[in-house]
Amino acid sequence: MWRAGAFSLGLLAFAATLGFSAFRAAFSDWVVDHPSPAMLKSALALDASNPALYVKMGQVQLWESGDYDAPGGVRSLERAAALDPNNPLVWTELVLAYEAAGDIPGAKRAVDMAAELDPRTPRVQWLAANVAILSNQFESCLDHLRNLLVLDVTYAPAAFSAPTRWS
Repeated sequence: MWRAGAFSLGLLAFAATLGFSAFRAAFSDWVVDHPSPAMLKSALALDASNPALYVKMGQVQLWESGDYDAPGGVRSLERAAALDPNNPLVWTELVLAYEAAGDIPGAKRAVDMAAELDPRTPRVQWLAANVAILSNQFESCLDHLRNLLVLDVTYAPAAFSAPTRWS
């Protein structure tokens, strides 16, 4: 008789653990789609290993909240990159964060990683060209713009106006 009670208690504990995991995952997904700084902090307290939450927190800190926080955005996106180092989207967001914080060498490192992971995405080539302009690496900029136009000709108007940035 006691074995049945112990088994039931163990089963209940297992079900509670699964229930919490399911709740944590569902809450994290919901917060990514409905971000606010307070909700993101709550979700990160429950699920600190979810890189999507750190990406969204970085975006909110940089672009969406009333309190612009470039260093906080960089920290959040660096954490996302540490958790998901093979995701080029994380690295492209980190490029933008470094640029916003005025850290051009950081932006260069991030765009190099994004280009290594996903060289055939036009956005990566566009960001690489912009970082090259900011780094006064004009030949590199032209190489990235050339690659960009091979991948997606619709970038042509922007690509042809980019070299005027350093004239």
